[in-house]
Amino acid sequence: PDARPCYCGARGCISAYGSMFGVLQGAGLLDDIAFPPVDHLTDRFGAFVARAEAGDAESLKHLRDGAEKLGVAVANHVNAADPGNVLVLLPPGGMRALAIQPFRDALEANVMPGMMESVAITLGETDPEWRWKGAAALALEQLYLSGS
Repeated sequence: PDARPCYCGARGCISAYGSMFGVLQGAGLLDDIAFPPVDHLTDRFGAFVARAEAGDAESLKHLRDGAEKLGVAVANHVNAADPGNVLVLLPPGGMRALAIQPFRDALEANVMPGMMESVAITLGETDPEWRWKGAAALALEQLYLSGS
C-alpha cells in the first residue's frame, strides 16, 4: 500500500521507480503534475541529470536508486525467463555513466549463480523519436496481422 503510484494506474511497478518518471517522482520533482506529457518529462529529466552530472548529491542519490531498482527488475527477469538477450535503453546524455555501476551491482547481487553466463545485457540509448517510431511500428504490426 505504500508503494509509489505508477502512471499506468497501479502501484509499485518498475516504472514507478526505475524510469525517468519514477526517478523524478522519487526526487519529489513531479508534485505539480501527476502524469506529465512525455516531452515535459524528458525536459525535466534532462535538467535533473545535468544536476547529477554537476555533482548534486541529492540528484545522484535518486538517479542511482532508480538504476539499482532497474537492475533488480532486470535480474528478476533473467532469473525467471533466462532470456538470452536483454536490451536496456536509457535516455541520451550522461545518465548512463552515472547509472551503470549501481545497475551492474544490483544485477550481480540478484541474478542467480550461473545465469549471467547465458545472458547478454546491452545498455543503449533511446532514439529521440522513439515514441513516434514505436507508435508507427505498432500500427503497422496490427495492419499486417489483420491482413488488410
